[in-house]
Amino acid sequence: MRKKFGKYVLFLALATAFSGAYIIFGTQDHPLTSGITNKSNNVVLAASSIPSNRIWLEYPDGTYNGDIPVVGWAISFYGVKSIDIYLDGKKIDSIPNSAMTKRDDIVNKFGKDGYIDLDHSGFSYTVSKSQLSRGNHNIQVELIDNEGGVLRSNTRTFTVDLPPDKVWLETPDSINIGKTEATVSGWAMSPYGVESVEIYVDDKRVGSVSNSEMTKRSDLINKFAKDGYDDLDHSGFTYTLSTNGLSIGTHKIKVKVTDKFGDTIWSNERSIKIPENRMWVETSSIANGKTEATVSGWVMSHFGVERVEIYVDGKIIGSVLSSSMTKRDDLINKFTKDGYTGLDHSGFSYTFSTANLSIGTHKIKVKEIDNSGNSIWSNETSIKVPENRMWVETASLANNGKTEAIVSGWAMSHFGVKSVEIYVDDKIVGSVPSSSMTKRDDLINKFTKDGYTGLDHSGFSYTFSTANLSIGTHKVKVKEIDNSGNSIWSNETSIKIPENRIWLEYPNGTYYGDVTVGGWAMSHFGVERVEIYVDGKMIGSVLSSSMTKRYDLIVKFTGDGYADLEHSGFSYTISADKITPGTHTIKAVLVDKQGNDKCIINRTFMFGNVKYVNINATVDAMVSACTGATRDNIDPDKVLANGGLYEFLSLKCWEGYTASELEPMLKGCGVLEGHAQDFIDAAKEYKINPVYLIAHARLETGNGSSGLSSFEKNGKTYHNFFGICAFDTPHTGDDAYDYAVEKGWDTVRKAIFGGAEFISRNYVNCGLEPLPYEQDTLYEMKWNPERYSLTGEVTHQYATDGYTENDPLDWAMKISNIIKQYEYIFVGKQIEFIIPKYKG
Repeated sequence: MRKKFGKYVLFLALATAFSGAYIIFGTQDHPLTSGITNKSNNVVLAASSIPSNRIWLEYPDGTYNGDIPVVGWAISFYGVKSIDIYLDGKKIDSIPNSAMTKRDDIVNKFGKDGYIDLDHSGFSYTVSKSQLSRGNHNIQVELIDNEGGVLRSNTRTFTVDLPPDKVWLETPDSINIGKTEATVSGWAMSPYGVESVEIYVDDKRVGSVSNSEMTKRSDLINKFAKDGYDDLDHSGFTYTLSTNGLSIGTHKIKVKVTDKFGDTIWSNERSIKIPENRMWVETSSIANGKTEATVSGWVMSHFGVERVEIYVDGKIIGSVLSSSMTKRDDLINKFTKDGYTGLDHSGFSYTFSTANLSIGTHKIKVKEIDNSGNSIWSNETSIKVPENRMWVETASLANNGKTEAIVSGWAMSHFGVKSVEIYVDDKIVGSVPSSSMTKRDDLINKFTKDGYTGLDHSGFSYTFSTANLSIGTHKVKVKEIDNSGNSIWSNETSIKIPENRIWLEYPNGTYYGDVTVGGWAMSHFGVERVEIYVDGKMIGSVLSSSMTKRYDLIVKFTGDGYADLEHSGFSYTISADKITPGTHTIKAVLVDKQGNDKCIINRTFMFGNVKYVNINATVDAMVSACTGATRDNIDPDKVLANGGLYEFLSLKCWEGYTASELEPMLKGCGVLEGHAQDFIDAAKEYKINPVYLIAHARLETGNGSSGLSSFEKNGKTYHNFFGICAFDTPHTGDDAYDYAVEKGWDTVRKAIFGGAEFISRNYVNCGLEPLPYEQDTLYEMKWNPERYSLTGEVTHQYATDGYTENDPLDWAMKISNIIKQYEYIFVGKQIEFIIPKYKG
């Protein structure tokens, strides 16, 4: 039976206390036995002679940059069972006896000391550097003998001095051309060998490269193998990084290297830039001749374009998928290296209908959506749906003798013209549908490029009846309506329904038998009839069917809108037995086929009551006898032809006149104005025509402004209105002034009465010897032909002025012309003309 004691020391002095015991030298952990036997169970030594277990760690010692050698020896009386290796206090391995070696030095030294199995006394062990961190370490070994005894060795301290782990990120510098990826590559080294390389993008792990995936880098082997780096056949790494999950912009790339010891290092930092999506709208325009617009341009994305969406005024109207987009070599050549992909599908073009757009400018934008869901907007451009345009080029009465008008012009719309409506005075009179409109090459050449469609139906012409229009100007406008319902008004123009026109060409002069009324009449609506009035009373009419063709009117007025000029001339004869002697007014009234009438008072003629006085002399003899006379002054026919009818007016016709009729003759005539009643009263008193009397006074006073018409003498104002005693030859004193003073003509009325009395008694109503006749016309007062026919002398002339080159009108013609201006006053009055008849 074995008993185990702890450590003890047996002193020699106590040896006798233990019968049969041996003395043990040294300190050891070992059980005691009653005897010691060898392998043959033969007791060979007493206890007191058993040697202690011995162990010694010779190495490591110093600094190492590779594997660590553990070398030493261990011996035991019982034989060494194994050696346990302790690194920094932790057992890392065990060396069995069988792995131990013979140490001759130990055999030689300890073979005689009772140790057994010295052929297995040396041990050697290599600690892989992969098990060691850099720095100082302690190592011990422990002897385990075959009886379970244990003895720990001395401690060895050593230093591990390995080169640092190294890593370098060589790429990426950029996105791989034409792909949504980047290549991450570089190298990594560790004296322990690299376990793995982890790829980080923006500090997030995205993948790794294991040692087995790494590659041999001869450049590193050549340069660093001698420096203690391990496993350089696995030092290069390459990783393909997908960029599909990355956002647009710059991303930092790093790698984390983990060596086989577990240490980690980070690489240098590199970056890649995911380029911004790019796009450009190159064109946006209305298609020629169509209600369409085309938007085109290009678009690019690193992730590839999924589609583009077309927006008009902020509303999507369509899209173009990538599969429908086209290759743009210009973009491929310029941008492939910048990281864009899918450039074989980078050009887009989209045609959309403009039928639902309003007239005006519309903003166009395009939205790009890439395969990663990113989107951007294009530059803003625009299309302009052009305003409807139209123009009325002509609006005129038809030049065909009909009651029609023609309106023509052009109309255009981007949407195509549906119709044009014709308005006259704001009332619709008709319309022209597009199908009836005509092609205008001038518009096609000029406006097709501006976005107008349907120009093959852009010209219009419309003929409408003017039968229901009134005479005068009518505004014409045209309303354009396009196929989208938009409408505009044209410029305003007009047509003019010409006034009815009528002209009396005769009667003219004095008539003694039937009187023919003749002239012409025209109307846009055609003449229905011409009504003839004498002195305000209708006496007959001429129907259109009885009217005649007037070539002069056709030539002159055909273009002015008059109809039926084939029936424009008229003639009507008034029987003499229906006309009373005197001055008469003819009025012709045109009545057109619309019932409009146009009146003109155009002719005054004298009828009947003409007295002829025979003169026993020739005109030539009379001309020769009269100072300052020409045949135009003397010959009655010449006088009448020159408009001097009123030289032959009988000045005795004084009845039926009123002040209101005569006052216009005195308007603006100075001192005479306002005295019409005085002239009428004087005319009645002295039986002399008041129209003549006023005309005579106006001539002699220069319309009431001469010095003789109003002058002062002896503190009083006097008047001489008829030039009485204003002699051409010298007389003593101021005869005309003295005469007025002598007669006491100190008021206008007195001067009018005095002059009328003088003219009546001495000329118009004289009837006394030695002149057995009366000078009762202006012609006789001036030329006195009856006196000449009796005596051969021209005497007793009221005035002596006659023809001169500067003033060809004589005294009588001047007064006649004044009377002629107011001949309308004679209408309805009883007047008479006295005309001389010469022998030849």
